[in-house]
Amino acid sequence: MLLKGGMMMRGMIGLKKAAKYLLLPLGWVIRTVWPRRDEVIILMYHRVCAGVGKELAVTPADFAWHLDYLRRHHYAVIPLDRAWEMLRAGTVRGKSVVLTFDDGYADYDQNARPLLEALGYPSTLYLVPGWIGTGRVFPWDRDSGESPLLGWERLRQLAATGLVSFGSHTLDHIDLAGLDEAALDREVAGSRRLLEQRLKQPVRHFAYPRGISDGPAERWVGAHYQTGVLISTGRRVARTIRPEDRVRLKRVPIQNSDGRWLFVAKLKGWLIGEEWLRQWTWRLLHRPARPQAAGAGPAPRRCRLLMGVTLSELGGAQKVVFELLKSLGEDEYETTVATAPGGELLQWIAQLNAARRTPVRVVLLPSLRREIAPWNDLRTLFRLWRLCRAGKYDVAHFHSSKMGILGPIAAFAAGVKRSCFSVHGWGIQETQGRVVRAGLGLLVRLANSLCAAVACVSEATLQQGLRHHWLDPRKSRVIHNGLAEAPAARGKLRRELGIGAATPVLGTILRLAEQKEPLAPVRLARLLRERGREFRLVIIGDGPLQEECRREIRRCGLEAVVLLLGTRHDARELLNDFDIALLFSRWEALPLMVIEAMLAGKPVVASRVGGLPELVRHGATGYLVGDDQLETAAAYVEELLDDAALRKRMGEAGRSLAGRQFSDPQMVAAYREMYRGEPPCGAAGSPGLPGAAAGPGKG
Repeated sequence: MLLKGGMMMRGMIGLKKAAKYLLLPLGWVIRTVWPRRDEVIILMYHRVCAGVGKELAVTPADFAWHLDYLRRHHYAVIPLDRAWEMLRAGTVRGKSVVLTFDDGYADYDQNARPLLEALGYPSTLYLVPGWIGTGRVFPWDRDSGESPLLGWERLRQLAATGLVSFGSHTLDHIDLAGLDEAALDREVAGSRRLLEQRLKQPVRHFAYPRGISDGPAERWVGAHYQTGVLISTGRRVARTIRPEDRVRLKRVPIQNSDGRWLFVAKLKGWLIGEEWLRQWTWRLLHRPARPQAAGAGPAPRRCRLLMGVTLSELGGAQKVVFELLKSLGEDEYETTVATAPGGELLQWIAQLNAARRTPVRVVLLPSLRREIAPWNDLRTLFRLWRLCRAGKYDVAHFHSSKMGILGPIAAFAAGVKRSCFSVHGWGIQETQGRVVRAGLGLLVRLANSLCAAVACVSEATLQQGLRHHWLDPRKSRVIHNGLAEAPAARGKLRRELGIGAATPVLGTILRLAEQKEPLAPVRLARLLRERGREFRLVIIGDGPLQEECRREIRRCGLEAVVLLLGTRHDARELLNDFDIALLFSRWEALPLMVIEAMLAGKPVVASRVGGLPELVRHGATGYLVGDDQLETAAAYVEELLDDAALRKRMGEAGRSLAGRQFSDPQMVAAYREMYRGEPPCGAAGSPGLPGAAAGPGKG
């Protein structure tokens, strides 16, 4: 029977080795493109002995080769205490290695220690003090009938050499996930007390049995140890690391099937495919129960929330992200924002952080682009995956088209518990080629299928997604955009531009890009001037069509009438001086500019596209026009210019509607429900079916 078991074990080791070689090319490509620099590699051994034939037992010959490779290639082998000091001081530079051994087997003393002492290499032993000197047999050693462990006296002698340090591997080598406080105290704190009592030296480091942990276990380890190490979901020891990650540092397991050249591959990070498989398998089999907040015990931890948006420039999605950041309590949410660098959103967050106790963390993704860029998109996908894996987020919430594809895929691969996507408009347009539209449609459908929930900002956006089968109706809902009340300031725009009180102001706030059709307001102004109207048109915003707009203004001779102000952070205050708000977009989801105008009590003349009919009630809060109907739009504007009472009546109706259905508190409440996994508020059937437009969060 033992012979048969040994043959099976050798066969399994052979299969694992073959699988690792198959995964090797993938890791080589990834590490060639994204090399790792400035890190400490913590290697994990168990036994160093020949003839055992087990995966966790490395032969003495292979171990000697491993050490010689480290010497020949000038790796700095350092104690774990030194690694912790470098990590705390932020001085991790180059490649360093820490050698650790689990369980405290006697063959460490017989086969590993002489080789280590000859080279002057330090090492750390993670001990299970409840088993030392008891003669008990670990479950994985039952076929041999013994677990030959080092005794207390020999351990004290090893400590005196100065090359060996000790850490805890719990008291009885049991998984910590799901244990109550009494058991955690015994296994985590009790093991340290016993080790320090018997070894007469401080014990600062901890290794989780089988690399499994959960939130309560990590908090206990953090309270009693400097570091804690895992193997499946640990955080690599790089130059910078979050303070809470000190109790879940990554270790690289060295196994029998690695032999010699796969050991090299692991050092260089080429077996990242094996890491991914191990992580996904362990999340599936060993996902710990989430702690219940009840009665006594530690306070429930904050929800770890990742917010991803493609660009940080001024736009509707960015404003929604910022409204959520302002409104989600910092005592309830620990928030990280991932985005491209260089935009106004980053300035807003910096101002917000100045008033917060716990700042919003910002992660910049330089490779993230709005346009399709396969190479940059792959780099961004990989960086998002690394961010999600390291952050252990409870919820990942993605905004805008590019992030809405890359984010859910990365979050799913990293094992994020709940991934959500807000559709601020579909990035698939008729102007794109058929092949491009088909390919993007497949990617959108895949990404949305990986999400736990998808929120469309308008009923029109939802119906478009359902019509093209980009959405699963069971996961989809409508959450209308919402904003805070309009600022009270009045007169700033007129004072700045020298516009008299008797001169009407037409205005719009938009990105000067194809979608927003910024030339339409200019051409409308030309029509009105030809009819003898006196007014000013103010356009706030910038974009790629800015120069074309300037040329059109000059061509129409409207330099004194149409005023381009560029991007303004005080746009909502300036909007208070508009008499009529304009927006003639080619396509839209639910533009925040119109909600801002309604909250400011302004009538709106806009195109009848996307979600605009859900905002502008034709004849009640403003007017809607079809494509290329500038003559009709001009007639509506003239009607409003001639009737101040009509302007006031429509503006008040819009303010009332926006306050009821497009307010910031309603939007935030609906997103909180989505984060918690609750069905859409008021939904009586499938989310997102007719009736969703009745209010934010309904669907």
